Formats: sequence, structure tokens, C-alpha cells
Amino acid sequence: MLENPSKPRKGVPKPPPGWDGSAAGGDGAAGAEPLSEEGAAALTNLAKARAAVIVGSVFGVLSLLVLAWYGVRRVTDSWQHRHYRKMDFLVDGMYNM
Repeated sequence: MLENPSKPRKGVPKPPPGWDGSAAGGDGAAGAEPLSEEGAAALTNLAKARAAVIVGSVFGVLSLLVLAWYGVRRVTDSWQHRHYRKMDFLVDGMYNM
């Protein structure tokens, strides 16, 4: 069985022997520094912006669904009453002598 099934692209140096491809330290945050006040504020602003986009998208989709439902209702109503216009024309012609 192959140790690493993915082939590196051309021009990429081979990994050193014994390297397994995982991050050193195991927690994924090796060498990471704690966030500063500006960094935390930037993440808060980013979270607020994402929430605003999600809420706006939900309202947009709901309004499109309501408009589509209303349009379909109007079209089906006019389709069901399409013969009444012909009848009104005949009845009006009958009484106008």
C-alpha cells in the first residue's frame, strides 16, 4: 500500500524522510499567538457581516417565494376564468340590439 497516495506536482521538492504530512505539535496551532484587541474586533466585525449577509439572503429568498406564489396564483386564476370573457361578449351582444 502507498504511504502517500497523492503525487506531488512537478517541480515540488520531495518531503524529507520520516515526514508524515501532519502538523507538528498535533494541536494545529503550533506557534500561533493569541489574538490582539484589533484582531478580535476584526473577527467580531466579520461575524456580524456574515450574519447580515445570511439574514438578508433569507429575507430575499422568502420575498421571492411570496412573489412567485402570488404570480402563480394570478396566472392560474386568469387561466381558469379565460372562458368567461367569451361568454360576456356573447351575452352583451345578445342584449344590445
